[in-house]
Amino acid sequence: MIGFELLILKSLRMSRRESRLCQHSILLKSYTLMSYIWFYDSWINKVQVKRRVNFMSFENLVGNQRIKRLLGYFVKQDNIPSAMLFTGDEGIGKKSFAIEFARMLFCQSRIGVNACLQCSSCKRINSPEISNDRETFKRVIFSGHSDLGFVLPYNKNILVEAIRDLEEEANMKPFEAQMRIFIIDDADKMNVSAANALLKILEEPPHTSCLILISSRPNTILPTILSRCYVLNFEPIPTEEMANFLVFHRKLPYQTAKILSECSRGSLGLAMTSDLQQLVNERETAFEVIKCIISDDMNRLLQISEEMTEQLEDFLKILEDLVRDMWLIKLEFSNEIVNKDMKERLERVVESIDESTASLWINYIENLRETMQLNLNKRVSLDALFIKMRITLAYGN
Repeated sequence: MIGFELLILKSLRMSRRESRLCQHSILLKSYTLMSYIWFYDSWINKVQVKRRVNFMSFENLVGNQRIKRLLGYFVKQDNIPSAMLFTGDEGIGKKSFAIEFARMLFCQSRIGVNACLQCSSCKRINSPEISNDRETFKRVIFSGHSDLGFVLPYNKNILVEAIRDLEEEANMKPFEAQMRIFIIDDADKMNVSAANALLKILEEPPHTSCLILISSRPNTILPTILSRCYVLNFEPIPTEEMANFLVFHRKLPYQTAKILSECSRGSLGLAMTSDLQQLVNERETAFEVIKCIISDDMNRLLQISEEMTEQLEDFLKILEDLVRDMWLIKLEFSNEIVNKDMKERLERVVESIDESTASLWINYIENLRETMQLNLNKRVSLDALFIKMRITLAYGN
């Protein structure tokens, strides 16, 4: 660069003194720039130490081996879809897979299809640390790597400004990697304006960017968006595999880890963050709800409704799993139930309902879980659910 500058100076026929002054100026700027680069690298290393990021190689992610092989094949063939949708229950690792896929793709010293976890690219890929400021969520939020961006919901809504910023960023060339990756978390939380803005991007997808949409409720996403995405369906993590993971990472006794795995219903996120006793208590309360509906104890049901308002979303999932287990037992598929340790207790209460009633109960609970995104009154909604379940049991459809 400096040699090029000297050629320019000669072509301009500057005096020897002027030329020497310019050379000194260029050298000073070069040294200053090198100092800035050294300072930036030192600062980045300190930030990474502060964050204490625990990297996990792609092959060590728990569950969904089929999807691991497929994503590895994409990287190996250098044929990345322009848009993918990671869908499945909450907490089963969809976002972790997306981040590790980016790490694998950006790694400078990849070992097969696995990231080395040692290069500067690997160390800078992580979930962003953000403040709860609305302005922050109006744009793409970048991690430590300049080619990995996130679009995150603010108060259960993805802002249209963030999708418009995504359009601009997605059309920019990569800064370091071969392509850029943008993760849209909870993509089902886009309103109509945001969804239409995203559709505009997908209709003419940039060749140097990959969008990864993450959703546990894909049925609420526009069909025109779904049709333009390569859909990967994640399955709940098997109990045995999750229990072994919990024994290693949470240092739990195997029996405790197994019970926690069963209560978590294939959700590793729930198993890693939940207290076993709390989960067991919530499951017992959900089972009591079923017994109260059968015995028509409305006073106790209304009392439980008040108690469960704060943790309603988790409680509804537990209740739905219990009802689904009852339905499976009724259909003589008891080997497929989630709550295997409650099999005998469920078999005793299942005699009071038929298959169609259990099926309707499941639909009622699923509908309420979906409408909870609309900020309804939780207490009133849960009261209405219990009453509806009781009426269906007593009088049919």
